[in-house]
Amino acid sequence: MLSDAPAHQLFVLMAPHQASSAATTATATKAAALPDVLVALQVSLEGAIARDSVDAAMSRGHRAAGDLIPWTLSQQFQDSNFATLRGARVVRVATHPDVQSMGY
Repeated sequence: MLSDAPAHQLFVLMAPHQASSAATTATATKAAALPDVLVALQVSLEGAIARDSVDAAMSRGHRAAGDLIPWTLSQQFQDSNFATLRGARVVRVATHPDVQSMGY
């Protein structure tokens, strides 16, 4: 899905990684491993739609694909200025089961 939507970004929160300077093979392999992924966020960057495009679409009662929040609010409140603003919409949050319900 991310390859089809260029406005979508992936953000990852990882556990702290502690590098080791030990020379043994087992320790070196463990130090080279990636830290654990705690949370992954899929975010859609939306908005910054040209005002002419918004005015033309609203006069026809049509809404272009993408930019869900700016188009919806522009139509609901009949305000073409809203679509010119930029924002981020959280599409998906995935949290590792071991860190869920920890109070963060």
